[in-house]
Amino acid sequence: MDKKKQEMIMAIAKEYGFDTFERIPDWKGYEVYSPYNKNGKMPFIGQPVFILVKQGQARVATEEEWGQFIENLPD
Repeated sequence: MDKKKQEMIMAIAKEYGFDTFERIPDWKGYEVYSPYNKNGKMPFIGQPVFILVKQGQARVATEEEWGQFIENLPD
């Protein structure tokens, strides 16, 4: 992963109280990243946070998007 993309994803993860992230299955042409904390503690933030990356742009998935994404995750 290039440094710019890593920094962009990490900035969003930190904004939500996380200190790292991992790539999970792609969805509808987006690379999908799941932020988490190395110490295993989860900040109470409400809805799940998934970071979507496409064409050099990163953003957090909407409630509708993450709902669809979760439904299609393998068991």
